[in-house]
Amino acid sequence: MIVHFVTLLSQHTLHAIVEAGRSIYDPYKRNFVMTTLNLGNLATFRLVVQRGSFSAAADLLGLSQPAVSLQVRQLEQFLQTRLLERTGRGIKATAAGIALLAHSDRIEQAVSAAVQSVSEFNREISGSVTLGTGATACIHLLPSLLQKLHQDHPLLTVKVTVGNTLEVVRAIEENRLDLGLCTLPANGRSLAVTPVLDEEFVCIF
Repeated sequence: MIVHFVTLLSQHTLHAIVEAGRSIYDPYKRNFVMTTLNLGNLATFRLVVQRGSFSAAADLLGLSQPAVSLQVRQLEQFLQTRLLERTGRGIKATAAGIALLAHSDRIEQAVSAAVQSVSEFNREISGSVTLGTGATACIHLLPSLLQKLHQDHPLLTVKVTVGNTLEVVRAIEENRLDLGLCTLPANGRSLAVTPVLDEEFVCIF
C-alpha cells in the first residue's frame, strides 16, 4: 500500500510536511524607513554627535562630508528644528538634538526587535493547515508525523479531520481541506499527489 499526500498547497509548505513524514516513516543591505522618521538619517545624526564632526562621521560611514551633512539637514527639515550647532570644540547637539538622542537608543532597540521577530517568519513555515485522513492513518501514522512537524516547524498549526479517500479528495477540491493523507487511487482535479510511504498488507490466518 502506497500512502500519498493529496493537496492544492504551495510546494514550499507541502515539501516541509512531506519531508517530515518521510523522516518519520522511512527507516535589501537593509534600509528601514518609518512613517515618521528616517532611521538612516537618525543613525548618522547620532554618529556626528558622538564624533563631534561631520568629517569624522563621514570617514566612519564611508560617505562624503556633504552626504553626511545632507542627511542631518533632511532630519532637521523633517523635524522642523535645528539639531546641531557649532562650538569652538566642534559640533554638539542642541536642546532638541539632546531630546532626540534620548529616544534614539529605544528606537534602535525597537527596530532591532522588530527585524528579529519578522526574520523568524522568513526562515520558518507558519500558519494553519487542515489535513484529512482515514481513521487508521489517524491512529497509527499521524501522531509521529504531527510530533515531528511541531518540532521542526513550531509556528505551523495542523488541524485534522477524518474521512475516507473519496471524501478527503472531494474536500480538497472544494477547498475545505488543504491536504489529505490517503491511499490510492486518489485522482482529482489539479491535485498534486506525492508518495509518502509504501506499506505492505499482511494476511494472517
